[in-house]
Amino acid sequence: MSELRDEQRERRRLRPGPIIAVLAVLVLVLLGVVGVLGANALFGDDEPPPEGQQTSSSAPTSQKPVVRQDLHVVVGEGGSTTSDIDASVPVGYEPTCKGAVQAATNYLIGLDYTKATSGELSQDEYVALTKELTTGDHQEAAVTSTQEMLDQLGDTKSPRGSIRPDWGGFAVKECTEGQSATVQIVHAYDYWGEGEYYYGVSSTSLTWADGDWKISGTGRAEAPTALPEGPVTEPDDEVLTLVGTHTQWENYEPAS
Repeated sequence: MSELRDEQRERRRLRPGPIIAVLAVLVLVLLGVVGVLGANALFGDDEPPPEGQQTSSSAPTSQKPVVRQDLHVVVGEGGSTTSDIDASVPVGYEPTCKGAVQAATNYLIGLDYTKATSGELSQDEYVALTKELTTGDHQEAAVTSTQEMLDQLGDTKSPRGSIRPDWGGFAVKECTEGQSATVQIVHAYDYWGEGEYYYGVSSTSLTWADGDWKISGTGRAEAPTALPEGPVTEPDDEVLTLVGTHTQWENYEPAS
């Protein structure tokens, strides 16, 4: 068993719930219990008004919940062509909010670091792909941290992982078409290729640059519901239902 696998299992033992932190910054997956229980977790972050009082209609826009847009996104769709470095990654998106969700979704899958550790891509190709899909200050930080991660791993090999956004859903936290967007995604990740998936949630900031959506930042996000702590071998029906009926989150459409 590889040193990388032993390290990941040690992390599972030491922390509450499985966690995988991809140093490349690009695939930030929180595994385990993410989010909080109760109505606030399901329907917004604002505290309910005291009894007998109403919320003010003049509240700042930033305090109002984002409303789902029913964008009908299919995992893997979008883009007018594919990356010259990795033909499995679509690029060339429309400058729309739907295009931003498509880009965030496909980049989450496309920048899975096990492409490099499994040998699907060379380390140089993976670094080049990281640079291609990022922009601004984040690009330099992402390329540097990716190279540092690969240098630490050296020749360590691991099985090819698998990321399933269609087992969860997405929320558009902000979007100005042709300028910027922030997309949060609940997904499931099988990081050892053994058919055992762990749920997590990620946040990707995008900027419209050079005629396409590019990653300009990544971070942690709060799930709209409690996620399963342990591994699953199929989509969790409760997660899919609660995401699909949420006022801010949407399920992905099934592939035709």
